[in-house]
Amino acid sequence: MCKHLRMDLSQEGLIERAAEAIQIGHIKTLDGLRVNGSLALLIVGIGLDGQIVHELERVRSGPINYASYAIPTLLALHQYEYNRLKVTVDGRVVFAESQAVAFVANVPEYGTGFPVVPGAISDDGLLDVCVLPVRSPAAAVQQAVRIAAGEHLRGEDAVSVRGKRVQIVADKRVAVQVDGDAAGFTPLEIDLLPSIAPFIVTA
Repeated sequence: MCKHLRMDLSQEGLIERAAEAIQIGHIKTLDGLRVNGSLALLIVGIGLDGQIVHELERVRSGPINYASYAIPTLLALHQYEYNRLKVTVDGRVVFAESQAVAFVANVPEYGTGFPVVPGAISDDGLLDVCVLPVRSPAAAVQQAVRIAAGEHLRGEDAVSVRGKRVQIVADKRVAVQVDGDAAGFTPLEIDLLPSIAPFIVTA
């Protein structure tokens, strides 16, 4: 997780801006997530997205860049079994045992800026849950295109809800990524941790 939060302190004026933000009180306290007991801040991906990150961890060597995802994505598209998910939010089943991918997010964008959960706000006291039907490699590519265009939530059977506690189970174990790192498999228990992470923000 930390690799996504590093700051380049060599940037001109950054330290001065941070000192000024502290001095005038520009501190923003963000919500967090507890994922099977572990802390997270950004996003949880369940399904093909998780499989890609698992493949990346398995095959990569050295620093990660955009090109690093090419082979893991192809491997995941070929090998992923498109298992059925059941998603429960605050005790209510919102998606019932169909082939899909799911995201539970505290931020609207993921990776290279994909607006997976465009309504997510990092300090609103709610988790945003997005479930998208995906039954084949072709459907996965189509959903990726729709996400890039910001049209995925208009699709048939797409689910977009908010809540504070999310449970996800599957007919077989499904790969999970948390904040861009491989993080095991389903089942998942995800809880909101409100207002736990203070961050300095600059004007």
